Amino acid sequence: GNECRFGHWLNGPGSAAWGRLMAFTDILPIHSKLHEIAQRLLIRAAGDDTSATAKEKEELLVLQELLSGKLEELQRALASDSTH
Repeated sequence: GNECRFGHWLNGPGSAAWGRLMAFTDILPIHSKLHEIAQRLLIRAAGDDTSATAKEKEELLVLQELLSGKLEELQRALASDSTH
């Protein structure tokens, strides 16, 4: 999960700067799960296995929404943190 640019930021500069915030730490397992499901989908696609891909695609969409919400929470936390 750390091979993407977001993962490098998440586990490097992002963690160093905001790792203390729950809004930040909530993102870590979501990011890992996204990569886990995407990897399974890629393996299935390479082997022409379409079983359960609809379910996993739905899981990806749910996780995408969850991640988006958590990033918005992080933005709000950072905005309130910078005003104090």
